[in-house]
Amino acid sequence: MRNKFFWITIGILIAISGGVVLTAINSSKKVKENTPSITPSPQTENKKTDASVKEITVQANEYSFFPSLITAKVGEKVQLTFKNMGAMPHNLTIEGLNLATKTIGGGQSDVLEFTVDKSGTYLFYCSVGTHRELGMEGTLEVK
Repeated sequence: MRNKFFWITIGILIAISGGVVLTAINSSKKVKENTPSITPSPQTENKKTDASVKEITVQANEYSFFPSLITAKVGEKVQLTFKNMGAMPHNLTIEGLNLATKTIGGGQSDVLEFTVDKSGTYLFYCSVGTHRELGMEGTLEVK
């Protein structure tokens, strides 16, 4: 009888623990959905403020961009926010479009607004020192 009571108690504790874990996971998801994050997220590229402007956020550190692939449509107005999450100065230069952010220090950001009238693949990179050669490159695809 004592052994049966022990196993029933263990089963109840496991069930309660499982419920607590699931509740914590669901609460965590809700907090993450409603809390701005400085962690790179693929969703940052697809954010739109309204139907006419596409917001894209590109974060940089030593020596990479996230995301390293961004997309836009021909004729679409783009607001690109460049955030330097690293310790060294960085910038974002888009080859072939004659666009570049300011060179900014860690924790700073700069914004570019532009519209691309022609489809194509455009490279972007950091033009500071040898940062490009060290891997600070990405691609803008315009379709």
